[in-house]
Amino acid sequence: MAQTGFTPIVTYNTATATTVPSAANLAQGELAVNVTDKKLYTKDSGGNVVLLASNGGDVTGPASATDNAVVRFDATTGKLIQNSVVTIADTTGNMTGVGDLTTTGNAILGNASTDTLNVGNGGLIKDASGNVGVSVSPSTWSTGKAIEIGQGGCGIFSYAAGNSYFTMNCNYNTGWKYTASNYASYYQQLNGYHFWYTAPSGTAGNAITFTSIMTLDASGNLSNIGSITPSQTAGIIGTTTNNNANAGSVGEYISSTVLTASAVTINYGGSGVPVTSISLTAGDWDVTGWVGYNIAAGSVVTYLIQAISTNNTFLTGESTNVYNQLVSTTPQIVIPTQRVIIASTTTIYLSSATGGSGTALTAYGTIRARRIR
Repeated sequence: MAQTGFTPIVTYNTATATTVPSAANLAQGELAVNVTDKKLYTKDSGGNVVLLASNGGDVTGPASATDNAVVRFDATTGKLIQNSVVTIADTTGNMTGVGDLTTTGNAILGNASTDTLNVGNGGLIKDASGNVGVSVSPSTWSTGKAIEIGQGGCGIFSYAAGNSYFTMNCNYNTGWKYTASNYASYYQQLNGYHFWYTAPSGTAGNAITFTSIMTLDASGNLSNIGSITPSQTAGIIGTTTNNNANAGSVGEYISSTVLTASAVTINYGGSGVPVTSISLTAGDWDVTGWVGYNIAAGSVVTYLIQAISTNNTFLTGESTNVYNQLVSTTPQIVIPTQRVIIASTTTIYLSSATGGSGTALTAYGTIRARRIR
């Protein structure tokens, strides 16, 4: 209530908390008060409503401060501010003087994938292409993304799903290039396959011609390898159980046997007759066998011939023929090991022929082969 004899001056006001007067309700320079918030407003020459004062308390600071320094509160009153060593540049927004930075959420540095980043004065560097170097500046990569560690061209590189590389002294810049003047190599994983490549020493920046030195496919098959030099004493470890080498592997074993009950008839004086046979795939094989005979009583046998051959009528002069003289009425004759080298799948015969007279004899036996390489 105004004092008697005085006329009160009441400004435009409201008691509704947080309410700010609208520009339409104020004339330039006119005052407005929010008595609940204890805030005083006016309208400037530009038509904007501005806050002139607030009853939050006076804020005081030091007598002088560093230009562009970030202001900090001093103590807990909310009324004292102080200088700091952290500054923010006026035009660029660059910040300097920051020590340890602790966040409780995600720390987002930069606002675009092309922004660069340098952490720890070169300890971690991201270039504008998104490549990262750990204690080294990233090399130029024309595609994909790379992380290099300690030395240029040494790290991890990928440019497509299912395709990644571990590199040594090489970077992909419109083709593989030497990062430094030295040897280069990389290991690649591609859709379940593993590849190893190497290159001789070259000059930094020059194109690289890699040579494939080993491949491991998705089924575990190893190929494209050079020579293997095992220990003279340990050698290559053999199997330790009763299993067989896989088809196509060194040590593969193939055999065929005809028993006495199924013996094959051999007529006297005829051409060679196959007792049994096996099919061998391309490779280098050691082949051996034996033939047993059933000679009827009263028959006269002047010779027996048995051989391992690619031709079942082997009596035409194959060099693998082995001749043996009859030594008993029921002979079993072993054929020495023959080396068989073939470029495609071939049938190998265990054959026999005989000379004499009387009842035709019968022959049985076994042929067996071991892949040497």
